Amino acid sequence: MWRDPIDSDMPWPGFFLGQMPASLWYWCADQVIVQRSLAAKDLANAKGGSLLAGYFKILPLFMIIMPGMIARVLWPDEIACVDEAVCEAVCQSATGCTNVAYPRLVMRLLPVGLKGLMLAVMLSALMSSLTSIFNSGATIFTIDIWKKIRKDRATERELMVVGRIFVLILVIISILWIPIIARTPGGQLWHYIQEISGYLTPPIAAVFLLAIMWGRLNEQGSFWSLMIGLLGGVIRFVLIIIYPDPTCGEEDTRPAIIANVHYFYVATILFWLTIFLAVGISLLTKPMPKERLAGLTYWTRHRKDEVAEVVLNNIVKYTGTENLAYDIHMSEMKNNHNGTGVDKANVKTQAGEADVSNGKVYELDVESTKPDNDEGQSSGGCRKAYDWVCGYSSNTEDQMTAEEIKAMEAKLTDISQTKEQTTILNVNLVVISIVGLVFCIVFGFDFLWV
Repeated sequence: MWRDPIDSDMPWPGFFLGQMPASLWYWCADQVIVQRSLAAKDLANAKGGSLLAGYFKILPLFMIIMPGMIARVLWPDEIACVDEAVCEAVCQSATGCTNVAYPRLVMRLLPVGLKGLMLAVMLSALMSSLTSIFNSGATIFTIDIWKKIRKDRATERELMVVGRIFVLILVIISILWIPIIARTPGGQLWHYIQEISGYLTPPIAAVFLLAIMWGRLNEQGSFWSLMIGLLGGVIRFVLIIIYPDPTCGEEDTRPAIIANVHYFYVATILFWLTIFLAVGISLLTKPMPKERLAGLTYWTRHRKDEVAEVVLNNIVKYTGTENLAYDIHMSEMKNNHNGTGVDKANVKTQAGEADVSNGKVYELDVESTKPDNDEGQSSGGCRKAYDWVCGYSSNTEDQMTAEEIKAMEAKLTDISQTKEQTTILNVNLVVISIVGLVFCIVFGFDFLWV
């Protein structure tokens, strides 16, 4: 792990400084991971799930890296091929055949029964990852982009169909992108994933970290620093496609900024550039009101009253479906005597009007967002088949009462932990940190293995 900082394929300063932003983004801000944490019943379970995943991350050393080393020893002329013609004949990739190491072990060494079992496991893991990615992508597109394009007038059926279509587009793009992945240095998929992450994720990680730890960060600083950082990463990404790595024995004629600056160092530069831009722009522009920071930073996470208002808004907007309408039109805020909010919130449902006694005023414009008449009536066979394919159900029997909304609000804003839970989580955090440090030392220095 502690390799040459200049000429190696994984320079150690770049690995520690450049891999950190990508890891921070993946474990803390990636939608695939975040949606799993949000599915936990409370904060303790969410933390416990992250720690369990950390223990599982120890296993790849024994389940992926060591089997790859074994395959390289067993078939050096295939897995470790260096001649383009040989590599092309072995795995249809002129850049290398390391990606076929694990399948070769499975297909050539395991008995027939275990072959099928391992293939089923590999396919199941692949399908699970793909469905998570596609689901996250469709959710972000439909909720954050399509609803704004439609000015919050899209029905639940429309969002469902648009999400399905977007998943289909993602699948097509993924298939068309395979030839570009095959051209990665040495044909190693791991390097490709880390390189792309190093170009696109550091700005997100920087803004995420600042948003949690620094209350002075505002929308202008976040947006423009993120855009500039992403633009720099995209430019670098385009350049590596235009100037691919030379094959073995071929002279490297790429520009120095491409040939001599490792992607880990690029990730480090993008991370700190985004931080400096975010801080500078935020200090030069108007700060966010303090009441809007409740529950959003580490220092204001226990301010529950204002948090409840935001959560109530999201409950009604994203879980109310038919009975609470699709949209929320937040009325103009009227400051009370202490300037922190309004005395009550009114939530209108199709069944009538319910009074929620805390938070600010939220009103639902149910007249403009009622389902279409044909969706609320009994439909024919073609419509039922269409709904079944799209995964849509028009059942509106379940309705959330004001009490249920308040109960859900209280549950979602509760971040308390018992002393026993805190102790168990902290002990496991220390253990997993020590294990990681030991692995870093043991496998990081060559003299320990001489």
